Amino acid sequence: MSRQLAWPISTFKENGFYKIAADEEDVQSHVDDQLGYMQDFVQDDPKLQNAIKRAISEAHGGMFRVAAANLTTLAEQPTIGDLEPSLLELPRGF
Repeated sequence: MSRQLAWPISTFKENGFYKIAADEEDVQSHVDDQLGYMQDFVQDDPKLQNAIKRAISEAHGGMFRVAAANLTTLAEQPTIGDLEPSLLELPRGF
């Protein structure tokens, strides 16, 4: 038999829902870590790294997996000419 816990029931009754979102600091830490594995042209360009960080931050909508998937998409771009437009085309609105 399951036992009933008072705190989750009262919390959801009061709020109606509970928002769970990725911490921005955790997302940025992951992006920083992964930048070291990206293409040389990314590793050699601090402005491009900042643009990647900004684009990921604006697009993830609080979902860590979206940030990770977007970062993978960017890492797969073979040239800077392919990567720059991809920064603008990351899915948003989650």
